[in-house]
Amino acid sequence: YINRKECNMDERRTSKRLNINLPAIFKNLDVDNGEEKSTVVNVSYGGIGFIVDVKVDVGQHVELDVQLEDEGVVCLQTVVVWISTDEDNAQEFAYGVRILNFGCDDAERFIRFCDLRLYNPPAQY
Repeated sequence: YINRKECNMDERRTSKRLNINLPAIFKNLDVDNGEEKSTVVNVSYGGIGFIVDVKVDVGQHVELDVQLEDEGVVCLQTVVVWISTDEDNAQEFAYGVRILNFGCDDAERFIRFCDLRLYNPPAQY
């Protein structure tokens, strides 16, 4: 991905990142344009990277309903902090979002799910 637009590049990658592939449903909460299938591709503390075929602007609020393998779906409230486009596929966008609903059950379940995989790779459990 190229053409990354970031709010604050100094804050990038301040925590360990988990590369992952989880199906999700994307909803732009600032523009009523329905739902789109998306894929979560990486996670770090407080942030998520995902891809979707819809354009969104930095600062817009996005809801992600993420399927946690066999552990059900969590609903995460987020805000877009960076955007990137794929030079080989101009219709696909990558986004970085910050989780806003820390403390709620779904966000806590998501964090526990990712922590388990980050610190105990699949071969270890």
